[in-house]
Amino acid sequence: MELRACPQRLPLKSGARRAGSAKRGRRRSFVEAVFAVVALLFVLFVVLGAYATVKVVGAAKRSADRHITQARRTVEDHTLRAKAFAQPGPAGEIAQLRLKLRTSMRATQDALETAAAEDQSVKESLALFQRLSAHGHELDGELRRMESEPDRATVAARLADLRERTERITSSADALRWGGPRPRPPLSPPTTWTR
Repeated sequence: MELRACPQRLPLKSGARRAGSAKRGRRRSFVEAVFAVVALLFVLFVVLGAYATVKVVGAAKRSADRHITQARRTVEDHTLRAKAFAQPGPAGEIAQLRLKLRTSMRATQDALETAAAEDQSVKESLALFQRLSAHGHELDGELRRMESEPDRATVAARLADLRERTERITSSADALRWGGPRPRPPLSPPTTWTR
């Protein structure tokens, strides 16, 4: 079949056909490149979204664990306070010892961690506190076992030793927290105050 030329147009030449097909090929490769870039951006956003989701979920889990631990600690502290006031005798005194030990250890830990963030020389004190904390946990476990001891005579017999150990650990924790032995208040206030 022969191509006819329109009277208004010039006849088509084979070179013109090749130029049109080359333009279409370039247009097609440009569109494919755009689709490839869009697909690559989509995959990048999906990967970044997954990464961000994992980080947010991990942070939320850590926060929830911290709040649960804090709530459990608060409930146990309030239970110990109630036992200290409600139970007379050795059982109430054991609750008071546990409460004193836990309060002192927690205050020391908070103070040392806060100071360690600001001053690197406190790291040694923090290491000493970790060692003291192991003794404190051991004593707290022993006090917890003595709370559930049904024989009051056994509890009363061990109370003096437990009281002395609690005093030694809390005074050591206070010394770490304040940087030295805690000054004892005078027995009577001075009679004259200087300004």
